[in-house]
Amino acid sequence: MTPWHPKVMGCFGRVPDNPRERDFCGPFNTLLHVPSLFPVSSGFCVGPNQIDSATSFLVSYDSKPVFFLQIHDPGRFCDPSARRNADFRMRTIIKDLLPSCPLPTLDGVCTFGTKLCFYRVDQQTITLPFVVEGDRDEEAIPPPLEHWNCDVLEHNGADLLNSVVGQIKEKCKNIEWSA
Repeated sequence: MTPWHPKVMGCFGRVPDNPRERDFCGPFNTLLHVPSLFPVSSGFCVGPNQIDSATSFLVSYDSKPVFFLQIHDPGRFCDPSARRNADFRMRTIIKDLLPSCPLPTLDGVCTFGTKLCFYRVDQQTITLPFVVEGDRDEEAIPPPLEHWNCDVLEHNGADLLNSVVGQIKEKCKNIEWSA
């Protein structure tokens, strides 16, 4: 049994051999709208967000950011500089979105194809999953391959994504939103 609806699996199944970043936009857009994540009827708004040539989806509730997903070229996954750049972009997005996020935590996912790395930042402590050291990009230590430790098309990746989104939905229920 697959972890997602057959239509979602079909979208990912149509990704060509040797895919590029843009080949995953449609499948992830479809995935983010499934009933267990952010369906149109839920009040969450999922929209594309182009940042520094990386493709991202921003999920907002009451026009406030609550989740984001950033897609990277799977062919560059083994390249340490690509992972370092992806991590730097995620941290930049976190810094930009965190002041507007009404939740106690802001979650994000960085993908290389279907491989997932989860980020969670706490509004109080602002801790991230790992630290990139160095003032300049060329000095930064790249995140290890192991940080992308699950696949969205496998049950463990689907379960983790569903869990994170479930927590976001629960937190959104407990927030006083503007009228």
